Amino acid sequence: MCAVTGSEATQEGIEETIIQVLQTGMHTVELLEEESILSKCNVSSQVTCKVSSTGQDCEELVVPIDQCGETNLDFTFTYCNLEDEFIALKSDKTVALVDTKQVNGLNLSNLKKGECRSETVTRKVNTCRRFFSASLKVEGLRGGRPGGIDQDYCYAVSLLSTFIHN
Repeated sequence: MCAVTGSEATQEGIEETIIQVLQTGMHTVELLEEESILSKCNVSSQVTCKVSSTGQDCEELVVPIDQCGETNLDFTFTYCNLEDEFIALKSDKTVALVDTKQVNGLNLSNLKKGECRSETVTRKVNTCRRFFSASLKVEGLRGGRPGGIDQDYCYAVSLLSTFIHN
């Protein structure tokens, strides 16, 4: 597991950590809360994966090497506003990926207070590969206030990195 704290928890720091996770084979990133601008706005993101044909969780995916190939997987991207006012999502910064391919169709309109949204997409993944990944990054401004007020900046990232067992 890799932990990111305070001053490291910038957009660049988090993205570098995710790249390191993928390169080193680690499969979990934990963002540790500290008194920073990233913990003042309460927004969440989550990525889950299921095998389309069976509903099996991808974390438990076992594919014998002689049966590997293209398999349909359902990726669900969920993001929630846990604040008492809306969050104006940054459409150029809020992004979902499966491996390195962007997922289109996320609803990027203002996220109402207490609102959660989910988008499920089906993607073919080559199970002959050792692992695959998906991620969701959500950025926005609480109450739609323009920059300059650190407490109103909202940021959440979720990474799913799954190793295929043969």
